[in-house]
Amino acid sequence: MKIIIVSNSRSGSTNLMKSIASANNLTYIFEPYYKTKVTDVPIGDNVVIKTLINHMHIDEYKKLIPNFDKVIFLSRMDELAMAESLVSSMDLGKKWNYDRKFKAWELPYEYKNTDMERIEKARQFYVLTKFYLNKLAESFDTKVDYYEDIYLNNMGLHDKTIKLDKKYLSPELRLRKNI
Repeated sequence: MKIIIVSNSRSGSTNLMKSIASANNLTYIFEPYYKTKVTDVPIGDNVVIKTLINHMHIDEYKKLIPNFDKVIFLSRMDELAMAESLVSSMDLGKKWNYDRKFKAWELPYEYKNTDMERIEKARQFYVLTKFYLNKLAESFDTKVDYYEDIYLNNMGLHDKTIKLDKKYLSPELRLRKNI
């Protein structure tokens, strides 16, 4: 089985990818299209790929998605929480000179930012990327899954045929520690 998750950042996509991989005995590939052409990433069988909507043009996704058995479009309803998480992740990344080997996007944090202009810019980024994610989902006649439904409301995915390993959906794994 080949599954692709196309998501907004800061929407629980990494843990969802790990949950699906674990429950379905699949290998996972984290953001292979970040600064890489689609043609440079071989897609094997028994894989779940997680990618971000802003990693390539929507037309490229329209060509790529039919190569998969299942597609999940993932976002988050709370754009402000996404923006706060993005700013915090960027601050952690800056601490490590944005070196991807430190995986700042996976580090726990306490939200402390008070720069509302920066938060608003990040929120506007999410308004735009959610628009494109929704347009892409519509083109495949697929509903968008939301962080809140998966992680907070325990509803799971719209596609109930995709098994989830619940240990990756645990509230203890939330990165923001001062909620």
